[in-house]
Amino acid sequence: MLASEIVNAHIPILKPTDSTARALAIMQDYKISHLAVVSKNKLQGLISEEAILTSVKLNQKIADYQLAFSHPSVLSTQHVYEVIGIMSDLGIAIVPVVDAANNYLGLITPAVFLSFFSEIASLSNPGGIIVLEVGQRDYSLVEIAKIVESNDANILSSYISSKPDSVKLEITLKIDKTELSSIILSFERYNYRVVQSFNQHKLFEDSMDRFNSLMNYLNIVKN
Repeated sequence: MLASEIVNAHIPILKPTDSTARALAIMQDYKISHLAVVSKNKLQGLISEEAILTSVKLNQKIADYQLAFSHPSVLSTQHVYEVIGIMSDLGIAIVPVVDAANNYLGLITPAVFLSFFSEIASLSNPGGIIVLEVGQRDYSLVEIAKIVESNDANILSSYISSKPDSVKLEITLKIDKTELSSIILSFERYNYRVVQSFNQHKLFEDSMDRFNSLMNYLNIVKN
């Protein structure tokens, strides 16, 4: 999936001649902390709510804040995973999307990312989660899939993570079955270490905890 596929083109832009009052009103309406400043369809940068509110004079034109503009952006042709890396490295929750000629296309916002991650992780599909630990040399997604399928279930999504200086991998599996006991026993018979498992009810609670943690993080970034 490319940046162009998850961009929000409906959030209003700011022109350099717009007032800070208009900027703050839009930020409040859309519950975001930054807006793109665009002139003749070319991205000039981002202006933040903080930069406006900490100014000595609030009733100014956006152009007067040019030195306070930040200039992150991603190309429409970049993969979403690249976008995530850039946003993480820069510590930002919102990023403008442009084409190769710096023409402004829209913003990628936290709400868009929540929808994206929900889709790729199959969060809306009923089922359960199993977390496995396996040695890097022993990892085989084919074998893992066979074990799951031998219990009349399927893997909806999977995620692999590793810790620094570790030879172990952690495999998180979303499975289209809420009763996981037979699958867990099968993994244990094949010498897989089952770290955690979550049924549908527990999965919902855990997802809400992670959602609340993410929203708290985004609020910290915003402030």
